[in-house]
Amino acid sequence: MFQKYSLILILALIPCISSAELKFFSKSINYWNQQKQEEKNIQQPQKEKKKEKVSKSFPWHKYHNPEYKEFWKEGKHTTPAAVAETARVVSDKNATDKQKRKAIENYKKWIKIKNQLHENFTKALITYSNDRTNKLPSKSREYLKIKSQNMVKATFDNEKIAFTMYFRSTCPQCKRMFQTFRELHKNGFYVEAKQVDRGRLKNIKLPYAIIPASKEEVQKLSSQGITGVPFTLIFIGGKQVIPVQGYKSPSEIYNIIRSKLAKGGTG
Repeated sequence: MFQKYSLILILALIPCISSAELKFFSKSINYWNQQKQEEKNIQQPQKEKKKEKVSKSFPWHKYHNPEYKEFWKEGKHTTPAAVAETARVVSDKNATDKQKRKAIENYKKWIKIKNQLHENFTKALITYSNDRTNKLPSKSREYLKIKSQNMVKATFDNEKIAFTMYFRSTCPQCKRMFQTFRELHKNGFYVEAKQVDRGRLKNIKLPYAIIPASKEEVQKLSSQGITGVPFTLIFIGGKQVIPVQGYKSPSEIYNIIRSKLAKGGTG
């Protein structure tokens, strides 16, 4: 009897189930997050590339003119106007010989004045850095010394200038000249001292070569009437030789070289 009523109840509920339209499985299960993946695959619209501006042609016609202000410029360095003017005049086919000579004379005069001012400043800088009455920190004093040495190096081509001094072991002025040579050596010049006698040098330590002069060298000096020491030879570019008699300070040596170069010596 129970089974009969259960069957009737089930048959009665069938229409209700169909009308309820259960939607529990109405949508497919998104096991692999397919929808998000599809969204990622949607390509974004491409941005239009900006058209590159076509650069104007380079103004070479300006750079072919030596009078153009940028003609001599290289990087951050600009050739001094005096050098540019001298080069322009001596290269000008229309310039007369008189104009070219005048330009070169003015150039030499400019170099001479500039070197003199440079020398005065370097000398003052060295004097100031060596003056112990100035209350300078040791680092500042050392910096000024290095700066003054670099200024000297910038003035000359050290590789083309060399010094040879002839001396005697008993000569007081020769010992003073040793200090001048020490300064020249410190500034990067090649120096050597040649001893004309065979006396012993006591308590003398120098950072450059001291060698005995040959008999031929001594005889050559005597034949030229050179008997006093110290006697120094300055070699410039292996060609120019400047004889210097007696003691000279470093600044005096530099002035001698500048004077020679200003007169057309090789440097």
